[in-house]
Amino acid sequence: TSHLVSAFISKLNKPPNSEVLSSVVDDVSHAVNRNVGGAQLLQELLGAPWLHALLQVLYDPGQQVNTQHAIMTVIQKGHRPSAEARELYGLLGSPHMQALLSSHDSVAQSDYGPVLPPLPDDLPEDEEAVRIVCLVKNNQPLGATIRRDEDTGGIYIARVIHGGLADRSGLLHPGDLVVEVNGHPVGGLDPEQVIQMLIHSQGTILFKVIPKAAQSSSSQKPVYMRAMVDYFPQQDSSIPCPDAGMAFSRGDLLEVVDQSDGQWWQARKLPCAVSCAGLIPSARASGVGVSELRKRLIKLNPSTFQGPVPHTTRPMGAGEQTGREYHFVTKELFEYMVCNHRFVEYGEYRGHLYGTSTDAIDDVLKRGRMCVIDVEPHSIQPLRTRKLKPYVIFIKAPGPERLRQTRRHARLITNCSVNRAFTDDFVELEEASRLMEAKYKHFFDCVLVNDDLQDACMQLCSVIQQAQEEPQWIPVSWGRPEE
Repeated sequence: TSHLVSAFISKLNKPPNSEVLSSVVDDVSHAVNRNVGGAQLLQELLGAPWLHALLQVLYDPGQQVNTQHAIMTVIQKGHRPSAEARELYGLLGSPHMQALLSSHDSVAQSDYGPVLPPLPDDLPEDEEAVRIVCLVKNNQPLGATIRRDEDTGGIYIARVIHGGLADRSGLLHPGDLVVEVNGHPVGGLDPEQVIQMLIHSQGTILFKVIPKAAQSSSSQKPVYMRAMVDYFPQQDSSIPCPDAGMAFSRGDLLEVVDQSDGQWWQARKLPCAVSCAGLIPSARASGVGVSELRKRLIKLNPSTFQGPVPHTTRPMGAGEQTGREYHFVTKELFEYMVCNHRFVEYGEYRGHLYGTSTDAIDDVLKRGRMCVIDVEPHSIQPLRTRKLKPYVIFIKAPGPERLRQTRRHARLITNCSVNRAFTDDFVELEEASRLMEAKYKHFFDCVLVNDDLQDACMQLCSVIQQAQEEPQWIPVSWGRPEE
């Protein structure tokens, strides 16, 4: 056995390539056939996949003999070289040939591309807990937006732009928690500070991130649309990141590559001049701004107004806590709550169930705050109970002309839709608002016209203040003592 090991080590002193390894394996195979002691164990060792991989890693192209210089040395030392040898010597020594051979060696040895910095020494032992992502910037944008969790101060990847640097790497995903950028902790920083760090980073950017627990691997089929309006992201105050927006003009053909966000899609103009997509408003009608009014009201006075925490059956993501973003429950428990009429509204989105429960509304009321929700008209009746005592405000659409002025940037028409004038769409929206009011007006305590979002928000605050100070009519059954 010692003889075999010595032969094995002797051959490994040569450049560790597949020929040397095959030769050693053949020698050991012959030893096995001769029943040499320990040969079977050595054969299993040499046949192990990890050893083959190790030899590939240890392979150093620099150990190869420089054939060019060797040939030139032989010719130079030769006695009376022939005319062909002298011609070969001249060719090998010419600058053009040397440059060609040098380029060939660089490609053969994979000696090209950016050199990534070494990984930090203080990496955690749990490989799944933290991911180290190194991206080579090369004067191109990162292709991702970030957001800050107001409760924890954590910086999260909010959106990955299709076709951008982050998307092509496949290493950053929406929901990932960014811990460090180039070795600098970013927890507690404002997004603008983190953006400045990324802008001033040259060459490579080293991220330390905690991946989101469940990554979605579903691919979306592109949708092709024709723009019916002009859109300029720098003039849109509602876009989350104007620099990530894509301007387009009426008549432009758009390829929508990502519709995962209900409000902002990712698209490219056709024909594609660049691979990176940009943000555009989704095709969802803006309606009369009920959701935006609700958000502004809560942001205006969060100590007084609060929305209920919805229930969902989707897995909990990184940085999320049950009872804060959502109540994370099993599908069986969700269906049990549905059967017991404990949801005001519920539905399914991307294979997961979501719903607003009466328990969540009651939790807000128990904290001494007003619970602000926007619901479909058919959900008003389940809310009208002695326990909740809702005050219902109907947000009415303005006239078609005013709608066209205030929401001219909110609509797109797909290639499979009927091309109608925008005026017809707004007339239809006003008609739907009128029919809704006629059918459910007996449930409404107040009616507001959202002619201007800022004015409507101020009117809403005034109505709520008035409802708190003045007595309100309620169903007679609410005033009777419970039996």
